Amino acid sequence: MSLSFSQIQQAWQAQDPSLVDKLCTLATQADAIPETPIPEHELTFDRFLDKIFSHQFREQHPEVQFAERVAMIAKLEADEGVYPLPDRYKIHIILTALWEDGSAYSRTILKQAITALPVSYGVWKGLKRIYKQAEFSQDYEIFGQIAAKIDLQRFNQTANSAVSLATKTYMSLRAWRYLRQLGQQMPIGYIDAAVSVLASYDETMAAGSPEQTNSWVLNHICFHNSLDYGVNRFSSRSPRKLFDAKGRAFSEAWQRDPEPLIELLAIAKNETVRQFATDSLKHDFKTQLRDVSGETLQYLSAGQAHSKARDEMIVWLLENSPHFEKSKFQALGLHQVVLQLLHSHYPAAYQYAIGYAKSYAQDLSLTELMLLAMSDYEPVRAFAINNILSRDPVSDIGVNGWGQLLDTEHHYQTASKQLSKHFTRRDLTPEWFFERLTSGRTHSVKFSIKKLPELYSAKELGTEYFIRVAQQLDVPEVHDFSAHDDSYCMDFALDQLRRLDLSQVNAAVWQTLLLHPLSQATITDWFDEDVLSAATLDMSYWHALAYEPDWQVSEYVEQLKSADTPIKNWQTHLTFDECLAENVRDWLSDVRRFAPIDLGFDWLMNLAHSEQALYREFAIERINKGFLPADFIAYLDSNEGDSTDNASSNSADNKDSNSDAATEVDLTGQRYLFTGKMQSMTRGEAEKVVKAANGAISSAVNGKLDYLVIGDDGSPLYGNGRKGSKQVKAESLIADGAPLKIISETAFLQMLSGQSREVSEDDTFAGANALWHMATDDATAPISELAISYLSHHHEQICMALTDRPVDPDAIIPSSFFDAERVIPLLQHRNSQLREFGLLLSEYEMATWQPTPALWLMMAESPYTDITQLLKRALLDKPSVANRRYHVQSAQLNAGMLNALIESKARVARQIGITLLQRHANFQDVQSLYQLTQSTDREVRYAAVTMLWKHYKARHVSPNWQPANSDSKDKDAARDKDSSAQPLITEQSDKCLASLPAEVDQLLMLLRRGLFELPPGRLGGSQEPNASDSNKHKQQRYSDKNSASSQSYEAAESDSNITLKPISASRAKLALIETFRDVALADSTFAALIMPTLFTFTHSAGKMERHACLVAVTRLLHRYPELSKNLQPVASA
Repeated sequence: MSLSFSQIQQAWQAQDPSLVDKLCTLATQADAIPETPIPEHELTFDRFLDKIFSHQFREQHPEVQFAERVAMIAKLEADEGVYPLPDRYKIHIILTALWEDGSAYSRTILKQAITALPVSYGVWKGLKRIYKQAEFSQDYEIFGQIAAKIDLQRFNQTANSAVSLATKTYMSLRAWRYLRQLGQQMPIGYIDAAVSVLASYDETMAAGSPEQTNSWVLNHICFHNSLDYGVNRFSSRSPRKLFDAKGRAFSEAWQRDPEPLIELLAIAKNETVRQFATDSLKHDFKTQLRDVSGETLQYLSAGQAHSKARDEMIVWLLENSPHFEKSKFQALGLHQVVLQLLHSHYPAAYQYAIGYAKSYAQDLSLTELMLLAMSDYEPVRAFAINNILSRDPVSDIGVNGWGQLLDTEHHYQTASKQLSKHFTRRDLTPEWFFERLTSGRTHSVKFSIKKLPELYSAKELGTEYFIRVAQQLDVPEVHDFSAHDDSYCMDFALDQLRRLDLSQVNAAVWQTLLLHPLSQATITDWFDEDVLSAATLDMSYWHALAYEPDWQVSEYVEQLKSADTPIKNWQTHLTFDECLAENVRDWLSDVRRFAPIDLGFDWLMNLAHSEQALYREFAIERINKGFLPADFIAYLDSNEGDSTDNASSNSADNKDSNSDAATEVDLTGQRYLFTGKMQSMTRGEAEKVVKAANGAISSAVNGKLDYLVIGDDGSPLYGNGRKGSKQVKAESLIADGAPLKIISETAFLQMLSGQSREVSEDDTFAGANALWHMATDDATAPISELAISYLSHHHEQICMALTDRPVDPDAIIPSSFFDAERVIPLLQHRNSQLREFGLLLSEYEMATWQPTPALWLMMAESPYTDITQLLKRALLDKPSVANRRYHVQSAQLNAGMLNALIESKARVARQIGITLLQRHANFQDVQSLYQLTQSTDREVRYAAVTMLWKHYKARHVSPNWQPANSDSKDKDAARDKDSSAQPLITEQSDKCLASLPAEVDQLLMLLRRGLFELPPGRLGGSQEPNASDSNKHKQQRYSDKNSASSQSYEAAESDSNITLKPISASRAKLALIETFRDVALADSTFAALIMPTLFTFTHSAGKMERHACLVAVTRLLHRYPELSKNLQPVASA
């Protein structure tokens, strides 16, 4: 709350009792921040301070400084500027007005204000003025308050202290100078002023504390003649009592009259000062005080409570005065004075009072005795309890009296015995026990826990009683012993509740107790043990406990924190509990408690979108288990409205509509068999449920069985790569055409509750397509993880491999959905999660694909090793049981695919293509192989020549076959100039294979033509590829996943569009020489065949080809020395 100076003035004029509090608020409140920056030329108080403390200002003459300070302060206080003095700097006006008013109200408020207000700028101006005027008018009371305040705070300096140390030191020096002058000129006045100063020292000042040892005025009053001191401080810092008979200033003045010291003892705030007064009285007035009056003792007794110095003085006076006899205390008015000493902290005082009370105060009230029984001192407690035990336990003390003692640390055993011995059910009512149980007191709680069941049974008290006890308990603001006691009481209340019928208890009670820190562990155990049914609580409550974002917006939690009834500490500090959330998610995962559909599809999808893995994993498991692919159709278009026709509609509606379905389901004519460990029930219980619904149980897996149910906890063999024998046999029967279905325990429970659904294949495809978009549209989105997991776990073979359990029949996503056009683009994705998903699908679907050449090439050119390794295994490994899902049969190969692979820029792709060409002779067309000898890749050329040699090595040639000559090639080029180039590789018929040439002369002619004639830049086609072909080829390789139609169109033309890239004549000739050489190094017959031709070229005029042939001949002769006889040049063809 912010206050203005005008409000303070109104409070003063109205004589507001809380004026001091308002002044303190104004003095400490922050200044208002101006809406616009203050111009530099405007004077503010902060700028005033900066200026007067600046070095430049301090260098001026003191009179100039004073004049400027006065002028600036006058301007600030005039309130004429745009930025006047803040209101808190005007407090001095109120203080001065209070001083000048002089009324009883004003003086009382002024004295309170001097004590309470901080020494800030506005306050200091008023205090300084009042101090000087009080000093002048000899108002010792006000003078003493201000002097003591400054003396205590003299060394309390901070960076922003309003008053400097020098100023406060000056005021302290001035105060002592004034007192010293009084002592010298008017000793009586000195004692009165010194008493006022001493009485004003704050109660927090302890003997030997820095405040006391650093004091100037106090130390002069007490030690002026005994301690060394300098200009402004005393040298001694050792703690000591304030009384020093010889050291105190003006000792003779103190010895003139005891009344000022008696007054000081009665009104002083500080115990050290009171001890000074006691010691002074005992030292200086031992004889005079023998005649002290009873009124004086009453005056002292009415002073500061719990003062050892005061009580010491009272006992000393009582024992040293001959006029005070204990038998006359009542008449002298000292009876209550002495009895009050029973509460003293001074041992001699309470011992004196006990002795007196035993003889003269046997009628102490029960209330007084109860207070004394809880004293910190054993003699006082013993006196009180003995007095209590001497009275009638029922009529005098009563059940409530013993109940109070039951709460004490020292008398609980006595109280427990008395209550058990003298009181019955009529006295110890349930409400009396309720007060004890909820008191938070250790011994009261323990007694009630023990005694209540002895007098009342849990059934007699009822559930409401123990619920009320539990709801009344709380946790403390800070840790103390009562928290442990409330925990004991909560355990007791819940233990008694456990003995009763809990089915009729309102679910709201369990919602509250599950969140209560003292009952949470027990209630959690009850839900774990199914003592309480989790399904009876509202689903939105479970959502809030399981998922923190829902907790933050939960209406129930908000109401709990801001209830109309008094809020408990635990409600105020209620926060989301991750440990409890983990338990709740376990319950929500338990199919015995909740079917996945009960949780709500939309809620689970919210969790699947979470950035936190634990929420996503929970949602993924639930969605995988309980929802069909068709349920995702509505989610894809969720912004268009509610989808009441799908399972993703409100979970509460699902729950309500199916709440009685378990009793209505009819399984007539259906036979079931259970295998594996079930999660929701035992096999025997499941069989009973089936029989109750008119179903039948089969003794074995056979053709008559309708459903084989696999328990959600699996069998001991699951997880080790093996299936149970029943499952294996069932799968065999299904493969043979049996109508048997293998379903999970969750699907079985849904059938029993009427929640099983049948959907069309179109809806399944549409849902799967929605999931595919979730997985691939943004691979980094959390929802992608759900989509990938769901698609994997609803693929029939993948699910079996991952879980050893089949997919429920209605939830299977057909294999046809995972076609090559959809999956292969994933293999190139930069996101590893999507790529691994595509790899997994490929391992189970590749055997059924018919990819276009572009898609084959996409896999072969993948930069990821695991993709190319899978392709190698699929195309090159021998068929086996292990690779039956992805092995590519020879029937799936085609010439267009081989052309694409061999012509690829990627070495791995070319290697795969060459290997396939070598293994499948039906693609080894002679003309195509001859063209491959012109390839820019050495490995391709080597393979082509090797295959050519193998073809011609052991065969005969048809009479009319001749290798193509240059004229025919030119004709072919002219013919195909405006048409697409022919493919390198074509699949040839058996008839063509039978007519291959094989005679050595014909093959040698083919090779000599390659060497002696310059090969054209492009064999069998146009010299330059047109732009449309190039673009079409590029699009075919890297088409988007949604362009399946265009891929199919281009795939149809792929065989006629993929051609060999042109190379220069010189490079082609060198490549041919090196390839022939490499083949010849591996085959001596071939070496003998080509040696003459190569030797002839060692005499060529062309330097490059001459050197290449010379190297080839040299290496061949090194390998085959016997070929030296073949070194005869041949004539040009």
